[in-house]
Amino acid sequence: MPSGTTAPVLDVGRLNSAEWRRSAIPLFVFVLGILLLSLGIWAEGGVTHVDEHGRSFRIPLAMLGRDSWLTPWVDGGPALRKPPLVYWLILGNYKLLGVSLWSARLWPVILASGFAACCSLIHREVSKSDGLLAGLLALASFGVAYYGRMALLDMPVAFFTTLTIWLALKWGKTGRVGWILAAGLALGLGFMTKGPIVFLTVGTTALAALVAFDKWHFVRSHWRQVLAALVVCLAMSMWWPLLMAARWPTFVATASKETIGLRSVGRFAPSSQILVGTLGLIFPWTLVLIGALVSFVVSWKRRPSWFTTDWWLVLWLVLGIIPFLFFKTYDRYLIPLLPAMCALGAGWLERAVGRAPGILTSLTLTIGSLSALPFAFLGLWFGLGVVWSIISLMLAMTLAIMAWRRVGARVVAAAVAIHLTVLIGGLYPSFGIYELPAGLRETVGQRPVAQFETKRPRLLPTRLGRPVLRVRSANIQERLFGQASEVVVFLMESKEEKFVERVLELGATYRELGHFSDFTRNTTWDDWRHAIATRSLAGVKTSFRYYLVRPNRGGLGG
Repeated sequence: MPSGTTAPVLDVGRLNSAEWRRSAIPLFVFVLGILLLSLGIWAEGGVTHVDEHGRSFRIPLAMLGRDSWLTPWVDGGPALRKPPLVYWLILGNYKLLGVSLWSARLWPVILASGFAACCSLIHREVSKSDGLLAGLLALASFGVAYYGRMALLDMPVAFFTTLTIWLALKWGKTGRVGWILAAGLALGLGFMTKGPIVFLTVGTTALAALVAFDKWHFVRSHWRQVLAALVVCLAMSMWWPLLMAARWPTFVATASKETIGLRSVGRFAPSSQILVGTLGLIFPWTLVLIGALVSFVVSWKRRPSWFTTDWWLVLWLVLGIIPFLFFKTYDRYLIPLLPAMCALGAGWLERAVGRAPGILTSLTLTIGSLSALPFAFLGLWFGLGVVWSIISLMLAMTLAIMAWRRVGARVVAAAVAIHLTVLIGGLYPSFGIYELPAGLRETVGQRPVAQFETKRPRLLPTRLGRPVLRVRSANIQERLFGQASEVVVFLMESKEEKFVERVLELGATYRELGHFSDFTRNTTWDDWRHAIATRSLAGVKTSFRYYLVRPNRGGLGG
C-alpha cells in the first residue's frame, strides 16, 4: 500500500443494519397487509361473494353445530366439493373468538398478507432488488385489496402456491433438501385448500422455471430430493380424500363432478375474457404491466442482464393462463399469477429506462384517483358514509397531485394501497348493502330460524351465530314445523302472500316481528337514475319481513 494512504475501513455495524432492513422488508409488507386488509372485514356491508356467504361462512357454522371436524357439512348433508383447510381455520376462530364476520375473515386476511410478502420474496430472489416494490404493488392491486378481504378459498390457495414457488426457488439456488421438503409441504397445504388445481398452477410455473433458467440437469441430479418432496406432499394432501372416500361412498363422484363437470373442462373459453380478468387483477397497474411486457419484447434481441428473470416471469404468466382457456374460469382463479405480474412491473419501474415508466405511473395515479369519484359522489348524494367519502376525495386529490410530480414508485404504490383500502374497506361498507337491523339476535332468541324460498338475507346465519334452514312452500311442514313450538321465518315481501297462504293452510298462527330493506341486484340504469333524481334508494332496495310462526297443538296440518 502506498505511503500516506489509509486502508478502507469496513463498517460492520452499517452493513449489518442494511442487511437487517433488507431481511425485515417481507415482514413489513406482511404487517402492512394485515393493517390495510383488516379494515372493514367486520362490517356486514363490506365486500362479499356468493361463495363466501353461501359456503365459507355456513359450512363452519354447520360443523360447529354438529361438533364435526373431519367432515364439512352444509344444509344437512356433507359438503365434499372442496377440501376443508380454510373451513377448519374458520371453525377454529369460531370456537376461540366467537361467530362473527371478523373471526371468519381473519385467517384469509393473514394469508393474503402472507401472499403479498411472498411476492416481495420472489422478486428479491430473482433480482437485485430488496423486493419492497413488488410487495407494495401486490397490496396496491385490486386482486389483493378486494379478494383479500373475503373468506374465499382463492386467496389462501394463492398464498400456498406462491409460498411453494418461493421455497422451490430457494432450493434451486442452494440444492438443500430442507427447501424442497418445505415446498412439498406447502403444496400439500394448497391441495387441502382447493384441491388439484394447485398442482396445475405450480406445475406450469415450474415448467417455466426449467425452461427459462435451464434447470433440467439440476432437477435430474437431485431427483431423490424431488421424490422426497412429492412423498411429503402426498402425505399432507391425500389422507383426507382417502378418509372421505371410505366414509362417504358419494365422495369420488362429488369430487369428480366438481373438478370436471362443474368446471366444464374441455370447453374453450374466449381468450379476451381471460385476458381482461388477468389484467383486472393488477388494476390500476395494468398499464405498467403492459409497459413491462412491451419492454421485454423490445429487448428480445439484445438480451440484457435482466432478460432471463423476465423471461421466466413472462413464461409463468403465459403458461399459467393457457390451462384456464379450457374450462370455466373466474378472474379470482388467476390470483396465483399476480406475483409474476407484480415482479414484472416492479422490475421495470426500478430499472426506469426512458420516460415511459414515469408516464404510465402518472396515468396509473390518474386512473386510481378517478375511480374514487363515482363512489364518493353516491356517498355524499345519499348521505351514506359522508366521512369516508370526504377522505376518499382527499386521497384522490393527493393521487392526482402526485401524478404531476416526480414521486418514487414505492411511495406511489403505498399511496394507491391506502386509497384502495379506503374505497373497499371504508367507503363501500358504509353503504350498508347487506346490513341487517340492530338487535336481531335478541329479537329472534334461540328459536329455530328459516328463510322462505330465498337465500337472503345472506349474512343472517353469521349474525345469529348458527345455521339457518332454507325451506320452500312444498316442504315447509316436514323441514320446519315437525317438532318446533315456535319458528322465525324470513322472506322477501314479494313472497308474503304465498307464505301466509301456506301457513294458514297448515293451521298455524303468525305474527310479524319486523321488517327491513336490502339492496337488490336486479336493478336497471333507469332505477338508479330515478334514485339519483329523487335522492331516495327505496327503488333499488328489496323489502324483507320476518314472522314468528306457531304451529297448532296437534302439529301443523294435524
